Amino acid sequence: MANERKSILCDSILKEGSTILSEKSKAVEDVKNLEDKELAVLSQLYVEMHKREKMQSLSAVQLGSLSRICAIRDEKGIIIFMINPEIILKLGIRRVVEDCYSVNGKYKVFRPFIGCVRFYDIAGEKHVLFFKKDMIKLIAHEIDHMDGILITKGKRYDK
Repeated sequence: MANERKSILCDSILKEGSTILSEKSKAVEDVKNLEDKELAVLSQLYVEMHKREKMQSLSAVQLGSLSRICAIRDEKGIIIFMINPEIILKLGIRRVVEDCYSVNGKYKVFRPFIGCVRFYDIAGEKHVLFFKKDMIKLIAHEIDHMDGILITKGKRYDK
């Protein structure tokens, strides 16, 4: 498994069936002083997001790293890096159709309508922000990845 992590971080996005995708990611302990491995994850997240203009979000676990780090592309196309993100408040719930670079097909899953998210940025600064609709959907999707949960837990959408 260590070889799988090492090679994947440099190659491509992990696909369903990889054991790493079902593991729970670990919190980054010192967000003010990121280690080389965490900086490598951040740079690889950026590279993968930059290569795929339509990619809206990606988590470190999809690249083989069990660090609680993800990247989200906002409505303006700006990539936001989130370290140790957690949804601390959910308002409303809706059923949405999602797809994922790690999974074939589309699935119906439940996501919050509005959410308050606490996270750290790459400078180690703490943020507590509200997100709604598509943004909170993306963040919840990536947090699920970091918790070892794939959208395949939802109902397959075949239309």
